[in-house]
Amino acid sequence: MSKATEKLPQRLLEHTVSQDYSLYTDIDQAVWRYIMKISVPFFEKHAHQSYLEGLEMTGIPIDHIPRVEGMDKRLDNYNWGAVTVKGFIPPIIFMEFLSRKVLP
Repeated sequence: MSKATEKLPQRLLEHTVSQDYSLYTDIDQAVWRYIMKISVPFFEKHAHQSYLEGLEMTGIPIDHIPRVEGMDKRLDNYNWGAVTVKGFIPPIIFMEFLSRKVLP
């Protein structure tokens, strides 16, 4: 679990899980690379430069699915954190994570 879970109330912890990186298949990794290969040029053209800088600062790589623990460590430099969640979470829960400076 990430460091960010230490400060979360139980109602949010119920939505978190450990990231078992070994479960990602070669196909999962290829899909990630494909999506990012398409997304980054789109972001470069349409997103604000700070968004691209944020991708790098948060540790979201282009060539492989990110490890949430690594993202959590990098986000800690900005008093934020990251957690792995159980799939789709209700919008109100998502927003509460963000209000507590945790990226779900």
